[in-house]
Amino acid sequence: MAGCGVVEEIAAGADAVWRRLADVGSVHEWGPGIRACRLEGRGVGAVRTLDMGTMAFRERIDALDEATRSLRYSILSGPMPGRDYRAAVRVEEAGPGRARVSWSCRFDAPELPEAELARVHGELEAAYRGMIAALERSLRAQAPAALAAPGETGSSSPERPPRQERSTR
Repeated sequence: MAGCGVVEEIAAGADAVWRRLADVGSVHEWGPGIRACRLEGRGVGAVRTLDMGTMAFRERIDALDEATRSLRYSILSGPMPGRDYRAAVRVEEAGPGRARVSWSCRFDAPELPEAELARVHGELEAAYRGMIAALERSLRAQAPAALAAPGETGSSSPERPPRQERSTR
């Protein structure tokens, strides 16, 4: 089995990141290069088809765990070298208003020469970094409160009382 992955920290609360990822039918709204997503079914076992213009991927949702903020999926069809592709995404707290996103995969590719496998790993890792960066951008485009961890204001500056105007009448 071959495998690779990335871990990135982003400026968004873990709960907000998880809510966006767990909405598995909306990946086209923020994922780079994904023109459309068609979802068949709901939750674990659902199959989504990602239209990427010149290619398409069919993915089955294998696990969706809110308690651990983790998602696992398998690619059923698409232009991937190898077979039995399984990916995992996990979101963890990384401090106030910050999340650590881990995105990894494993797949069988015994026929791939080592140099080709290294190239595929590099492409997958770049794709995962691109997805995580796009996820962060999509969350930043929302109201700042959506980025905050529970109990936070979404602002990095200390809270100040509202400014009071003095009347000169």
